[in-house]
Amino acid sequence: MGYRSNVTTVITVENKKNFKKYLKELKELKDDESMKELIDDAEFTDNGVDGIRLSWESIKWYNCLGSYPEIIAFENWLDKIAEDEDTSYHFVRIGEDLDDVEERIEGDPKYWVYIERRLETDF
Repeated sequence: MGYRSNVTTVITVENKKNFKKYLKELKELKDDESMKELIDDAEFTDNGVDGIRLSWESIKWYNCLGSYPEIIAFENWLDKIAEDEDTSYHFVRIGEDLDDVEERIEGDPKYWVYIERRLETDF
């Protein structure tokens, strides 16, 4: 089964032209079979204006060379789009261990990811 993580990325795109371009690029990434599965497995939302959210639950998110090339390709794509001054993102990965949290912020995102871990009971 392996170690699993929950991952969410929110992308802020201030330029409407770039917003449409990045949505198109995400669809084009699906041409690669492993990327298609990664993108298809994501909970995907765009607000039609300036925000894109991709979330995965219980995913093997390993970004070391040779193991999961689709993860490396997606993270490289994030870094590439963040080179545009009107684009930013907030990336958060939480692992199974309580102290396993990875966070990356590029630019000045309008939208953020918030971490909430809690247990509830009706007892």
